[in-house]
Amino acid sequence: MDFIIKMIQMLVRNYYIKDEISKELAVLSKRIARQNNLWWVLLRGIFNGFGIFVGSVILIAILIWILSLLNTAPIIGDYVSKIVDVVNQKRH
Repeated sequence: MDFIIKMIQMLVRNYYIKDEISKELAVLSKRIARQNNLWWVLLRGIFNGFGIFVGSVILIAILIWILSLLNTAPIIGDYVSKIVDVVNQKRH
């Protein structure tokens, strides 16, 4: 009799596990469908490109600022001053 009860308990437990797995698969299927939506991909690409642009602008500005501080260094000061002059001419 214990064997039959354990088998029934195991079958019931497996049924609930399969039910939970099927619910999780349905949720994942909806998420994947949303991520593959054309508008979602387009929006994600726009924000990704905008983030790369803003990050690059900030990084280049910091690099130019550091190079302008190195203008007073005796060895590389001439090269840096030429670079800063070129950048300033392009800006104006």
